[in-house]
Amino acid sequence: MAAKVWLSRVKSDGSLGDKPGVRWKLFGGDWSRATHIGGVPDDAYFELVQKNDQGFALDRACFPEALAVWDRKRFARRGDFFWANGFAVVKGRLAETLHRFDLGEGGLLPLRIFREDLTTPEPGEFFFVNFGARKDSLVAEQSKALRKLYVDRATGRQVWSVLLGPEDGDIALTSAALEGADLWNEERIHSKIFMSEALVTAIREARVKINFHLSECRIVEPY
Repeated sequence: MAAKVWLSRVKSDGSLGDKPGVRWKLFGGDWSRATHIGGVPDDAYFELVQKNDQGFALDRACFPEALAVWDRKRFARRGDFFWANGFAVVKGRLAETLHRFDLGEGGLLPLRIFREDLTTPEPGEFFFVNFGARKDSLVAEQSKALRKLYVDRATGRQVWSVLLGPEDGDIALTSAALEGADLWNEERIHSKIFMSEALVTAIREARVKINFHLSECRIVEPY
């Protein structure tokens, strides 16, 4: 059976970051207000969020130092993957599964989450996902469901966005996608992650209750 690669649109699922019920604290800073109104503290922080979203690994100090629950009902609804002030957080079976796979130069970064009193640790283990792998295997001329987004000033190359609801086979990648990290970003596709067949199989076997919005990619060779 030929190896497979999967495109995930989980980053586009707004429900995973909708009112998570937590506040945050940056290193050397104070706790944010207990509010459902999101936002980043400054432009520098936003740039770090964008950089990691594109698959560039960051130092631990670039992420919030800690989170704290303030809305217990909202936090209780969070599954094994959710967004906290711009960065991805995992726990439970998903964290256990990701620990076993190649995430490139990134990986899982331990995260402290406190209860409402800001001092008592929340039960369980939590981790930021430090996206840190990039591949360049897109074959745009053999792909569907793509739209030109912008030209990267640094490289002069076209960057594409994936249209809503891509079907299996719409995105074409070269066999280079089968090598290296099991979780990665494509250099020429904006804000989407890709997963190896082994990782997708492991997540399914672990019965992780997160919809990763997967579609299978075609492995081809460029013209």
